[in-house]
Amino acid sequence: MLYILLSLLPGIIEANGPILVSGNMSDTIPNLYVIAKKGSEKVEYTPVQSGMDGRLENGEKLVYDFTPYDKMAEFSGSDEIADAEFCGSWVAFENDGNGEERALVLELNPDGTVSYAYGSGNSEILEQSEGTWELDGDVLKFYMFGGPLESSESEYDCYPSFTWVVNSGVLELTHIDGDEILYGTKGELFEFHENES
Repeated sequence: MLYILLSLLPGIIEANGPILVSGNMSDTIPNLYVIAKKGSEKVEYTPVQSGMDGRLENGEKLVYDFTPYDKMAEFSGSDEIADAEFCGSWVAFENDGNGEERALVLELNPDGTVSYAYGSGNSEILEQSEGTWELDGDVLKFYMFGGPLESSESEYDCYPSFTWVVNSGVLELTHIDGDEILYGTKGELFEFHENES
């Protein structure tokens, strides 16, 4: 049998089954305190809205959050795609349009952010950029801003589009539209390997 105590300032409600409450009109000062007891087990929880994405703060997985975020307009732009195959840190070694080998580092995060840099071998970063990614059907699109490290005056937007596939730990990106991520590589295939460093 599960017992739930809900503190609704200034009173207390005791129930022997499920109950529905409304609270936390402020996202910074909670006004609910939940205590769930079953035998000698007890869980205490204060529902709070996350300052990062507005969802229920539940880092310790104390409660089951069945909020239908995907059906709520305010969360439609912030859904994480935690199981996207291409999320992770990737590295590639490719030649630019002048035939010089460059090391490319790409990080795709489940929250929809992307960071990218390339340089000479493992020593010097020549350019870097960051921004967001999105899936448009089977096309992966980047919306980034950045440029050479030595000059903030030459920063620029970079909006490339790729088809993608992950095969045996290799992320294959084929450039199909938009800006180049490396000089002279329009329409080329990039093979990124999992970055273990």
